[in-house]
Amino acid sequence: MQSEQPRGLVWWLRSHPRVWATVIPLVTLVLAALATSQFVPPTLPRNLRNAFEAADHQANSRHLYAAESVAVKADLRRLAAAAQEKSIDYQQCEAAIRQVRIVMMEVAISRGLAQSYFTTSSISDEEKVAGGNVLRRYARAVCEEKVDEETTLEIDRRVTRLDGEGNRHFRETFPDEELRDLLAAMDAVAEEAGIPETVAPIDVKQRVRQIVDQTLANPVD
Repeated sequence: MQSEQPRGLVWWLRSHPRVWATVIPLVTLVLAALATSQFVPPTLPRNLRNAFEAADHQANSRHLYAAESVAVKADLRRLAAAAQEKSIDYQQCEAAIRQVRIVMMEVAISRGLAQSYFTTSSISDEEKVAGGNVLRRYARAVCEEKVDEETTLEIDRRVTRLDGEGNRHFRETFPDEELRDLLAAMDAVAEEAGIPETVAPIDVKQRVRQIVDQTLANPVD
């Protein structure tokens, strides 16, 4: 008769799926916080540390490719080191972080909607290509703050749903005709905002590197 194998904490958590589902996200958050704290010097002002932590968390977005996430985090570390050495002032650093976050937000809006709806939609490939450009135009308008809050909220209500706790999530399904109407509405918003007719996909690594390089090239006198 074989002896029973020892059952540890992981076995117990897996046998209690609700607890497992709660613990894993918490562990992930703790590990992410620890990773961020390793490159954000504790001597920096709290508001700047918070800005770094928010940007680092945003770089973990599922809408960024793995290589993009790694590159963004590396450039954030370059900024943190420069701020610690006081080769750039804190205002410069905070402004650069804000620009980096805007780049990631623009990508999240355009890729997030495309990934959520284009993959399951039966609209034509030509419509998906054109729709991708519309999403990028709309995302650019939002990130450049050229869309009023009421319009942004109206679009948001069309693409998301409320869960039982009052949080919004992308709708799981989007009928083709509704998707076409949504894209037309977004296109009209981008047109009114004066966004160019064609907006190329953002090269996240190149754009973030450019922001950081420009910041570091203008040190404090």
